[in-house]
Amino acid sequence: METTCLNCGHQYVGNFCSSCGQKARTHRVTFSTIADEIPHTVFHVDKGFFYTLARLMKQPGKVIREFLDGKRISYFQPLSYLIILSTFCSFVSHIFITETPHPKVLFPNVATFYFKHPAVMYSSLIPLISLWSWSFNRRAGYNYWEHTVLNTYLVSQFIVLLIAYKLLIAATDLHTQKVTVILVLFFAYFVYAYTQFFGVHRSLKTLPVRFLMFAGIALTLLMGLTVAGFMTPWLYFN
Repeated sequence: METTCLNCGHQYVGNFCSSCGQKARTHRVTFSTIADEIPHTVFHVDKGFFYTLARLMKQPGKVIREFLDGKRISYFQPLSYLIILSTFCSFVSHIFITETPHPKVLFPNVATFYFKHPAVMYSSLIPLISLWSWSFNRRAGYNYWEHTVLNTYLVSQFIVLLIAYKLLIAATDLHTQKVTVILVLFFAYFVYAYTQFFGVHRSLKTLPVRFLMFAGIALTLLMGLTVAGFMTPWLYFN
């Protein structure tokens, strides 16, 4: 019985596509598929990292829809992508950033760790961000774990922007990480990506719902920035 490959459209017989090599059986993303990726993340690094990075910068919504619809062999797996970028971000922070958390932070020890490893803080927000996006987009037809994949890719790509910003700070006279810049980068990219992913027409049609969703995400992000020492409670610092 012939199978049509979800990745390249080639028709073939067998367990793997004879054209691109993708598995014949490609299931929807669930918790188990994400958990199965963990050992692969630790022991393997596939091709496609820079291809994924470039495509996520230009067409994030299209890339993630393709991944969720089964076109997966061309793209770096989301958890692997997040771990590699988070590790590199921690390295950049350790080498180039000499700042310390704000002295009025609520949890000094936690803030010190997150300040040195900011990508870990942003990664820890993914389950909450995914809860917001899933709750306000139930009619889009994606389950919670598919929203987790969506936001894992988006947070990973935001970390790319964060790394670029940190390198800019290191290369210029900007000695302070501005919270307002971080917020602008985060929401500019997320609005761009969500609009692509859910479609312009749907985004405009459900604008009030979209506003509430981003309000929830903003609250989550502000809480994370506060705990990480980039902000005092409800006050930006320069």
